[in-house]
Amino acid sequence: MTTLSQRPAGRTVWASWANVILGILTIAAPFWSGESGGVMATNVVLGAIVLILAGWNVYSTSRGEPMRWVSIVNLIAGIVIAVFPFAMTTTLTLRWSNVILGILVILVSAYDVWAAGGARTRMRGRPA
Repeated sequence: MTTLSQRPAGRTVWASWANVILGILTIAAPFWSGESGGVMATNVVLGAIVLILAGWNVYSTSRGEPMRWVSIVNLIAGIVIAVFPFAMTTTLTLRWSNVILGILVILVSAYDVWAAGGARTRMRGRPA
């Protein structure tokens, strides 16, 4: 079991947990806005991608093995979440929900990518 002192310095798990919550909210967004069909399916799939990958990152980070690529995929998913409502006919509520959720996923994932890169450097013994 990995103790707190063995975890990479400066690496926080809060960003992955935040993406777990954002994934759940992305899945829930079409239900509270009254959307159905393809728009709802797209939201559910994108939210599930963010949720599953963020959960995986929580697990791997707790073992001291942050996975930078997972956060990069979530960052890309955040871009799609923010942009896709403009390509499909959606309610105004869902459009703004997705824009806000997408921007938050982008920001949190970008931080996670940055922190994972710094943790990897510190794990190799080089100064960050």
